[in-house]
Amino acid sequence: MPRTFSGEESRGYPKGAIEEYRHPSMFERYRGLSIVFAILFLALTAYVIKSIVTAKPKPPPPPRPEQSVYIEAVPKGAPPQQASPQQDASPRQDTQPPQGAPTKLGAPARKGTPPPR
Repeated sequence: MPRTFSGEESRGYPKGAIEEYRHPSMFERYRGLSIVFAILFLALTAYVIKSIVTAKPKPPPPPRPEQSVYIEAVPKGAPPQQASPQQDASPRQDTQPPQGAPTKLGAPARKGTPPPR
């Protein structure tokens, strides 16, 4: 191996003619990618700041409903209320069977209806 590569000074070459090898840094090696990611980071930061600054304020919460309903407690052991006699006295129209309903021959349609003619 020549002495110039082992770190000794060369006798035949002027000083500084052969540069010592230096490893490139990560930023030097991936310069293009670091520029792209830096631009993306700045754009994302600007977007977040803009969305925070221009955000609409939250609407106020709706008013609480007022408790205007009164519920009366029924004491234990009280009998249920009976219907008033006026409501029971009137005959109901829907409970009477229809007159002259078609039936099978010889059989009445319902109890209490006359047989067919």
